[in-house]
Amino acid sequence: MKCISQLLIPQLRQSLWARLLYFQGSVIFGFSLLLTAIFSLAIFCLAAQTLAAEGDKPTVKALKLSQIHYYFGDCDTVIASNGLRINNRGSMKFCLVTKAPKWDFCVFRDDDKTCFPQSLKWLSENGIVNDFIVMNREIDVKGEKAKDVKICNTTVKHIEKGKLKLDILPLPAGFSPQLPTILHYIYKIPNNGALAIRYSKPAVKRDWLSGEDHTGRQKILFDTVKIEAVLVPKNYFDAPLNYRKLRSIQEVLVSKERRDATADLDEIFQIKKK
Repeated sequence: MKCISQLLIPQLRQSLWARLLYFQGSVIFGFSLLLTAIFSLAIFCLAAQTLAAEGDKPTVKALKLSQIHYYFGDCDTVIASNGLRINNRGSMKFCLVTKAPKWDFCVFRDDDKTCFPQSLKWLSENGIVNDFIVMNREIDVKGEKAKDVKICNTTVKHIEKGKLKLDILPLPAGFSPQLPTILHYIYKIPNNGALAIRYSKPAVKRDWLSGEDHTGRQKILFDTVKIEAVLVPKNYFDAPLNYRKLRSIQEVLVSKERRDATADLDEIFQIKKK
């Protein structure tokens, strides 16, 4: 009997130990599954709340024009019935917003958290850059009878006056007639009281740098590469809060980083002159 018990007891111990380990493993595995389920549920609830919050935000219908200006570069021009926003995607990276009823505007930049707010009257008298940098062209091109053409899969009006060519998109119904005038203050491109889509003039006959003959060619000063209907937040046309106001619009149009780099170059040139 002693021999049998000596043989059985170790086996029983091993069996109990194995069962205990299995039980502990099951408990740990089950607890891990429970934690995973709780974590997944929390993520799902958070996502649902975020989506609900986004869905609750009031939106407005707008028209987005992806455009290229010969001086400002790539710009997104976003217009709604009572608001306008320009996001510069070129090297300058500024934003401009204005909205009814007063149409006071604000140029700002998110990188420096700076802004330049001013009245519509100021904009009409000064533009965002002076006429020496961007020539102020007349708002109307009174040429031949307009004809329909397609640009960006959208029907626009094509007008020619001599060798000047202008394509415009009629203002959507319900949009403020003030919008084309404000866009002219900013871009200084003709629009005939509509939305400028493309504007070109004859190129100089000969490129002074390369000597290449450009006779008969057109120089595009303003172009549109995409036209789309979008939904934007209702506050999309509001000026930012708590941005530092600057006295000069030029300081906002160009980032501090670029201004500092220019100042460094000026300092180097001054040293060389000495």
